[in-house]
Amino acid sequence: MSEWWLYRPADLLMFSRATYERLFGQVNADAGPLLVAAVLATTLALVILVARQTSARTALWLLAVAWATAGWAFHWRHYAQVHLAGPAFGVAFGVQALVLAVAGAMASPAVTRRAHTGPTVHAAATLGLLLVAVGGWPLLGVALGRPWPQVELAGLAPDPTALTTLALLPWLHRALPAPLAWALWVLPLAWCAFSVMTLATLGSALAPWLALAALAPLALAVAATLRARRRP
Repeated sequence: MSEWWLYRPADLLMFSRATYERLFGQVNADAGPLLVAAVLATTLALVILVARQTSARTALWLLAVAWATAGWAFHWRHYAQVHLAGPAFGVAFGVQALVLAVAGAMASPAVTRRAHTGPTVHAAATLGLLLVAVGGWPLLGVALGRPWPQVELAGLAPDPTALTTLALLPWLHRALPAPLAWALWVLPLAWCAFSVMTLATLGSALAPWLALAALAPLALAVAATLRARRRP
């Protein structure tokens, strides 16, 4: 038996880049126009919530629906056919959906209202990151040669779903207890790390962009936390 340390990431992949990219076309086709329209409406609702600085509770519940849908539509129905870890990722996405739903229930109306009194710059940064996740990510894929039927949509594909969540978390921090707020980062960041490794191994130019898009919201949240601690 070969020594385990001689294996490279490419040796662990069970599919080619073309096969992986075709999965997104299959997900979109199987979802159908009604579910795709519902997913797009959900992302539009999130953009409106952030732009108007209104209900963090609603945003958390919409994110919960997005994670549950992506876990079922992508991981359970398609990724599991090409990767043994597909079902496990589906369960992880379901866990994240449950945690987001619980977080939404814990974001009381009073706390929610206080969450939206932050500086305009912070709100604008959150909105910009969200627009990158829900709009910029699909367009970047097309710009790099992905056909339109294979675009990745937040709520169906895992990468933009995770990026959408990360984009919103700096804004949602003020509506939640600190331990719970930081716990919400774990699975989105873990998935992005795995996806960056997968994309890099497949030779996709999306890999560094995904790393950058995932780390930018974390940097914003850490900066906001440090700034809040320095206040008297």
